[in-house]
Amino acid sequence: RRLENSWQAAQSLYMDCLQQTTTSHNLTLSRATELFRIQDCTEYAAAFPSHKDWQYLRFVEEEHKCAGWCSFGRKLWTDGEGTDSCSTAVAQVLRSKVRRPAQQVVALSALALIGSAVGLVAVAPTLHLVFDW
Repeated sequence: RRLENSWQAAQSLYMDCLQQTTTSHNLTLSRATELFRIQDCTEYAAAFPSHKDWQYLRFVEEEHKCAGWCSFGRKLWTDGEGTDSCSTAVAQVLRSKVRRPAQQVVALSALALIGSAVGLVAVAPTLHLVFDW
């Protein structure tokens, strides 16, 4: 939810900036959107220090060609069309990078458990002779 709130704050700043730009430069909103990105807005530099998530959101938007966070939205930092919401893009990356190592950990843990159980069963008669139970 924190990233969605940060993205909403960035979108709000961007839309306010575009409204001011359309008025001052006599542009349509769609033309201003083509020409200007959020980092071009003068308010961006002042707002950036209090929104540390913007750096991550910009990276994800650039790296994965996505737009919006929780739901598909407008690209704020880069040009072009987005393919999906950025949370979906990040989830797909995590799924593809984490699934195999996680499966390996589970499989090795199961093998270790089974191996330990078999070893204890095999050694149990010997332990019975050594220890007086």
